[in-house]
Amino acid sequence: MSAEYPPPEIVFFLEVLVTVIHGIALLATTFRLWLRFKMRRFWWEDAWATLALGLDVICVVATWTLVAADGGKQSHIISLWLTLLSYTCVIWSARMSIVFSIIRIAPPSATFRRLTYAAAVVFFFMWATIFSAKAYLCGADRSWYQDPIIQCPLTLTIALIELCTDLISDIILVAMPLRMLWHVKLPKNQRILILAVFSSSILSCTVSIVHVVFLVPAAGFMGGITADLEGACGLVVCNLLVIVTYFYRVFRNGQDIDSYDSSQSDNTSRTSTVQSFTTVDLSHLSRTPTIRSTALTSVLSADHSDRSHNTSKTI
Repeated sequence: MSAEYPPPEIVFFLEVLVTVIHGIALLATTFRLWLRFKMRRFWWEDAWATLALGLDVICVVATWTLVAADGGKQSHIISLWLTLLSYTCVIWSARMSIVFSIIRIAPPSATFRRLTYAAAVVFFFMWATIFSAKAYLCGADRSWYQDPIIQCPLTLTIALIELCTDLISDIILVAMPLRMLWHVKLPKNQRILILAVFSSSILSCTVSIVHVVFLVPAAGFMGGITADLEGACGLVVCNLLVIVTYFYRVFRNGQDIDSYDSSQSDNTSRTSTVQSFTTVDLSHLSRTPTIRSTALTSVLSADHSDRSHNTSKTI
């Protein structure tokens, strides 16, 4: 790949296109945060989305100042640093938001919840790894400061690390909801809806692969454009669960999919108990009522046998 810029009209068109996509991401995030505040359900996933929102604003501004013809070299260098690091943080803070969305709606299974928190820790370390690698590489050798076109030459190693971390994280983001839904009884349409929302992480993974293609063997203008696209797509994806489930509730006559009755697996469904956790109440997610255990009637005292008999009939 050449590090040279395409014709000015192509640059302008691509910058406008990327800005529009960023605008959609920013509007979606703003709506999501307003909605969560309105519903008084603001939680850690929303805090991560807020961080991604602020970083994405920085990324958009830096992208335009980077290609500004009247900007000085120092301005372009600063803009390159802001773009390089902010888009990385947008992507990973958006992924952290998705992980905490999974934590929020996950059933209170000790094993599964440990896995979700472990995934959050793994994501944080992958984020720190790719961030520090880029910062060190571009900071250790600053010869690119003197190039006619300001662009930090990321190595093949960095590109492969970025690709591997993207693939691993997106596989986790799809696999965890799939594992969770396997043990939760939901109507088919709701199951498909939630899985489809989380599976949209594949979209950002696809953009990530395209981005890596433009990084090898030399990062150029298209490498920066695809990086911006990856960040914007990641921000859109992290908002889908909240926004889609909100409109699901609106068009399903108030049925709240953003609340959850923690049903057990098929082997334990006969003795399932309703539990609340974090900030959500998924009590209407399943249309089938919780099945109470008739074994409770066997431990009632003899002097209440009539009442226990009636209770058994009710159950």
